[in-house]
Amino acid sequence: MSGIQKHHTDNPNRGSMRVLVWGASSVTLGIWTTFQDPFNPIKLALILITAAWLLGHLLANFKILIKNRINQSLIFFVSIFMLALMSASLVTDNKRIAFIGDNQRNNGLLMYLGLSIILLTAAVNINIKNIIKTLQTMLFLGAFLSIYGLFQISGVDIVKWNNPYNAVISTVGNPNFAAAIMAIMATVSFGLLFNSAVTMFYRIFSLLVCTLSLASIYLSDARQGLIGIAIGFGTFMSIWIYSRSRILGFGFMGIGTIVGVFSILGMLQIGPLTSFLYKGSVTVRGFYWRAGIEMFREHPMFGVGVDRYGAYFKEYREVGYPLNYGFNITSSNAHNLPIQMFATGGIFVGLTFLFLNIFVIWRAIKGLRSLQGNQRLLIATIFSAWLVYQATSFISIDSPGIAVWGWLLAGGIVALSKNSNESTKQNPSSRNLKSNRSSINVLQPILSFTFLVTALFFTLILFRGETNMFHTRAVYNPQNAANSLYLKESALKTINLPLINPIYKITSASFLANSGFPNEGIAVLEDIVSKDKRSDDALNLLATYYTQLNQLELAIEKRIFLTNLDPWNAANYLELGKLYKATENFEKMNTVKNKILSFAPETAEGKTALSELTQ
Repeated sequence: MSGIQKHHTDNPNRGSMRVLVWGASSVTLGIWTTFQDPFNPIKLALILITAAWLLGHLLANFKILIKNRINQSLIFFVSIFMLALMSASLVTDNKRIAFIGDNQRNNGLLMYLGLSIILLTAAVNINIKNIIKTLQTMLFLGAFLSIYGLFQISGVDIVKWNNPYNAVISTVGNPNFAAAIMAIMATVSFGLLFNSAVTMFYRIFSLLVCTLSLASIYLSDARQGLIGIAIGFGTFMSIWIYSRSRILGFGFMGIGTIVGVFSILGMLQIGPLTSFLYKGSVTVRGFYWRAGIEMFREHPMFGVGVDRYGAYFKEYREVGYPLNYGFNITSSNAHNLPIQMFATGGIFVGLTFLFLNIFVIWRAIKGLRSLQGNQRLLIATIFSAWLVYQATSFISIDSPGIAVWGWLLAGGIVALSKNSNESTKQNPSSRNLKSNRSSINVLQPILSFTFLVTALFFTLILFRGETNMFHTRAVYNPQNAANSLYLKESALKTINLPLINPIYKITSASFLANSGFPNEGIAVLEDIVSKDKRSDDALNLLATYYTQLNQLELAIEKRIFLTNLDPWNAANYLELGKLYKATENFEKMNTVKNKILSFAPETAEGKTALSELTQ
């Protein structure tokens, strides 16, 4: 089977493929410059909108789809993962974060629900015939992303980003994410180069996309993009060579393994590749990973709460982290998706997530063994690109603009792995499909429209929070007294919105307090703390404002609580020591000073404590 031939599809609704592919593309490309966070909310919204329409297709065809044994297995693995994640979300202390996600992350239950629907849709709709069109769409997307990245590095960008990173952030927010999504697209283009079933135009276009992507990734200075390229290209070449010669294939795999080991060692500052691959960001990830592992060890059943890593990081971080990077620097993600799942969702979320990925790998192996020629090259291409996503998620955050392709490709692997014997054995006859078609055609748009309206209503609520916070920040000017009433109106409007991002609520409260309305700001912060006792940002602001108002006992109370949430923060201990000195509690002042000197004597805080915390 060297050419592309027709392959029976489980789902008679071909229109869902267009929604799937264009929806995934819109997620990656989606930005909204008048949102406080111009990247993540719009991408989450587009995932939910795409998934809402596709869910109607899945449910309308469910009786047909469930007759396929492989579909049954995939639905089982997806269902137990979502059930575990739902259970962990329901016991999470902050439900808003559990369902929608933390600030600038949006890795909550809703994102994974949307991604699961996208995976299932891909698994039951993709086939040998339409996968080519899907990969061609990815080619055009890869071309746009790489060209946009090259424009950004040249200083040409229609959006004036407030960007502290390398200029290449594409439409995903930072250089690492940009390099990762381009590595996925470059791997797809590399695989198509070798497929004779693809027209010459697209093969030449693939070479161009490869070249542009490599240039943009290199200029982004993001090592994980280069590593992703190596993994994607290396995996595909191993399969391609193995298909022609087992001996050469094993030899290439062996060389690739050796290079991979030395690359990993180089990233860890060991071996001859250190100067090429090591970056300080690799070392800091060790702190994130170890903190996440400790969270799971102490909260094994349900983790610390879905996407609640940031609320616990300061408590579980090692003392070396604040000493090296700053006492108030934090992280809201483990930068390793499996650790993130175990740390925030617990044993059941972590294991079911691993089982789902193992199932995808197993189906990839089955497909690679059963398919031949160009068909094998197709599944090799999407499997290689999927491995790039997996490698990225092992050292980075699960960015929605990247994750949508990881889950779509996973579904594609499962779909293509259904060889003709497995598929036709379990599929209903054409007569059964025709007898169900009329009822499906009526039911599907009704279901899809209902889910779509629900998703749109929900996302519009989120969008109001983003636009209101953007406006509140724009009018904030504590030096302009005449503007204070306008600021107050905008801030209170933002604070009182339903489902508002907790960070936006805290920020708006601080704007109030700094603009001549301390009582209103403090009241909002106290309300936040009453509902989320781990909100260290709100607690720190309260301690600061109470100190300014000379309500020292209340300030001390907040500072003491912060020491439990952040036991290695010398800056907080120093402020607490000053409060004890101001209230003439010299015994506790000395205790705090000794605490600071026990772990941070050489820091600015330690030297200040030594000179100022005296009787």
